[in-house]
Amino acid sequence: MIASPVTATPSLVRAWMIWGVAALFAFYQYMLQTSTGVLVGAMSEDFRMTSLGASLIASAYFYCYIILQVPAGLLLDKYGAKRLLRISIPLTALGCLLFGLAPNQECAFLARLFTGFASAPGFVGAIYLGATWLPVRLFALVAGLTEMLCMLGAAFGQKLLSALVNYSGWRFSMWMCALLGVLLAMLAWWLLEDAPVDSKKEELNQQKASVQEKISPYRAVLSSPLFWALGVFDGLCGATIPAFASMWGIEYLQAAKQLSLSTAAYGTGLIFVGCAISSTFVGMASDKIGRRKPIMYAGAVMALLVMMILFYVPGLPLAIVFTLLFLLGFAVGSYMLSFTVAREISPISCQGTALGFINTMALVVGALIFQPLIGTILEWRVPDAVALSDYTVQDYQWALGILPLGLLLSLGMLWFVKETYCRSLQQNEILQKGRVRSLPRKSVAFWRRRPPVRQPKPEQE
Repeated sequence: MIASPVTATPSLVRAWMIWGVAALFAFYQYMLQTSTGVLVGAMSEDFRMTSLGASLIASAYFYCYIILQVPAGLLLDKYGAKRLLRISIPLTALGCLLFGLAPNQECAFLARLFTGFASAPGFVGAIYLGATWLPVRLFALVAGLTEMLCMLGAAFGQKLLSALVNYSGWRFSMWMCALLGVLLAMLAWWLLEDAPVDSKKEELNQQKASVQEKISPYRAVLSSPLFWALGVFDGLCGATIPAFASMWGIEYLQAAKQLSLSTAAYGTGLIFVGCAISSTFVGMASDKIGRRKPIMYAGAVMALLVMMILFYVPGLPLAIVFTLLFLLGFAVGSYMLSFTVAREISPISCQGTALGFINTMALVVGALIFQPLIGTILEWRVPDAVALSDYTVQDYQWALGILPLGLLLSLGMLWFVKETYCRSLQQNEILQKGRVRSLPRKSVAFWRRRPPVRQPKPEQE
């Protein structure tokens, strides 16, 4: 459980180190998520793929990854992050190796599927360890830093992989990623630990709790319209990352601005850099003003305006394009507050499940729906295309038009999300109890008052 009783205050340095190992896995995992944006051109020539085939391989990573987000949260609540991440990291490295060895499109699809399965606990596990090891007041900062490292992993990965692809091909780049995963697995086996808990008290609580009591918090999360609205907002606002920055952004910049692969990868990397900076900034800013929703509204509106200029205003200089890409990433970084809100409105016993659910919704919308939908629109526009270079700027403008529409819908979803005022569910309950106790007692009419009980006087002898 996320808020288990701690026997002794752990060293803050040790807590940050343990979170840092899990955050490095999130960094590594996000580098793999976004790698297809760089690899898709070389893979399409190698496997003779259309836009739909390329988008299917890119989104294959997310099929198992998305399905396993909520189960990963349940496993984190039950077994902790130490066991789960020590198994997950080496399996992810194995998935990279298999992807680099894939002889055809079908094997590449299965290898990406396996990689998504293996890396499913990565992001949620990092946030979980931050929540269990570090003080509650630092959670918004920890969530922002985790997302920042994910975005930096994507930006660094795109630049590194584009250099490796130009140097030795896309297969070699995947083998290097596998080697990096092996080194990270060794670090995890050395440093990862679960937060200390009072095991006897925890065991007694588990024995006393009935099955209904154990299930009810999870049912409350998965059946709440509030969580669904928050998850849909997170997916629609953050769809820019998996659908554009990770997949179709490089191809669009090459078609619209005639950029090379490395320059286009640098441009999409600016989206991740902007999002990385924003992820930390929005958490601190919302803590400062004591509210979450105004910053989430501002980020979605800013992203919508920047995207319309970037996609539909012709003749922009390259410096302006790069500035807009950075601002786009900075604006959509506000979706990271969805994880903070989810933690604040969820019961203590199932916060891992709540975080996994929000991450699932984000990936379902951005990766599972938008990535292949953009490829389908491109194929509908040019049915006889045999390579991604056959699509024009107008084709990409048509296909990418679903992203600003999604941002408009996200503003509507945010209306249904409850403002938490930066207080957790438990803090609100304590505050409410305090208010009730402090209320003055209502005066009772004199005819309803009970007469005082008179004690019989002792008889005098």
